[in-house]
Amino acid sequence: MVYALQIAVRNIRNRAVQSLLTLIVVALAVALTITILVLADGLQQGILTASRGFGVLLIGPKGSPQQLALSTILLQGAPIGLMDQSAYQDILAKNPAIKIAPLAMSDNIGGASIIGTDQSFFLLQRDNNDPLFQIAAGRLFAGDFEVVLGSQTATESALKIGDRFHPSHGIGKGLTSDVHTNITYTVVGILKPSHSPYDRAAFATINSIWVTHDTANETSDPNAQTSDASDAGKVAPSHGKLTAALLLPFGIQLNTIYTIAQGLNNGKDAMAVYPGAELGNLFDLLNQGQVALNIVALLALFMASITTLLSLYATTLSREQAIAVMRSLGASRSTVFMITLLEAIGLTVLGVLLGAVIGHAVAAAVGDQLAAQSALPIETRILWSQELPLLLIPVVLGVVAGLLPAVMAYRLNVVEKLFAT
Repeated sequence: MVYALQIAVRNIRNRAVQSLLTLIVVALAVALTITILVLADGLQQGILTASRGFGVLLIGPKGSPQQLALSTILLQGAPIGLMDQSAYQDILAKNPAIKIAPLAMSDNIGGASIIGTDQSFFLLQRDNNDPLFQIAAGRLFAGDFEVVLGSQTATESALKIGDRFHPSHGIGKGLTSDVHTNITYTVVGILKPSHSPYDRAAFATINSIWVTHDTANETSDPNAQTSDASDAGKVAPSHGKLTAALLLPFGIQLNTIYTIAQGLNNGKDAMAVYPGAELGNLFDLLNQGQVALNIVALLALFMASITTLLSLYATTLSREQAIAVMRSLGASRSTVFMITLLEAIGLTVLGVLLGAVIGHAVAAAVGDQLAAQSALPIETRILWSQELPLLLIPVVLGVVAGLLPAVMAYRLNVVEKLFAT
């Protein structure tokens, strides 16, 4: 066995270029499979982590429930429309113990959404009852045109407490001409990382968003102080439109949640969706895409095994006389068979190991890029229970691919090859 292994290693080294090409093909096929598996897991775990703590019910204008969840919980895509505050004001009137955090989105700073809300939003909690959003420096906004930055927004914008800036119109980066030069925000606080898409956001009062888009105020500076001290910092009346609202899980029973959702969905002005259910539907779509990619990856593995077969087959044909010499010097049929088979196993195992390393490296790089763009906490990890069985597939295929050349070597006619004319 040791002798056969030594000869197999020497044969692989002697045909370095051919062995390297076979190794690369196997490694790339395995890397593709690992990258798909690890990224899919990281994306799903990131979505689950990012969505924890965002209330029990999501209220928004009539439209696509999934887009409402994506644009509100994950901050992906534009809001589906606007709804009036009256859509949920009667809910508050009938259930004074519950809390609803309103959201108004339409502006950005460097691509990070500026979200209008109120103090209720900062009552959101994780599963362990820790606050989802905590102040790292400064304080929460107390008046209009005071802004609190998410941790990633503060890092990317390099803004500090006390700095002032003009907001840009729209969700995401726009043209320079879209800047509201007559509106000035002042940074009063910076949040700790929440490991959610809201790390790449900024928060202000809803009235700040409304006044920015109130045409009656576009020609005047809403930050200007009035002569009346009681009116200092006040802004013009708002038009009362929102993009969404979060029903917080405080002072509310499960049956009440169902009643509220049914009432809104039966009405004309708004709808209510369960964020967990909509994200579950998103996972179904992701899984369907992953199945298609897995089929492509398996096809790549089969192609890699065929490449290994052709490589070893050609090598066996070119070494028939050398194999005949080995046999004439005392090497048994089983030894020759084992040498050829070990070459196939060696190339395949090396390719699998290299492919696993490349796959994890690519998945980590792509995950970091996606996390930077979406603020989703995408963390890649080694999935032992799924990867180990998966990595056995190319090894088995490599063994199967090596059987034909090994059988050829085993059945080689020594006399015919030694005395061939």
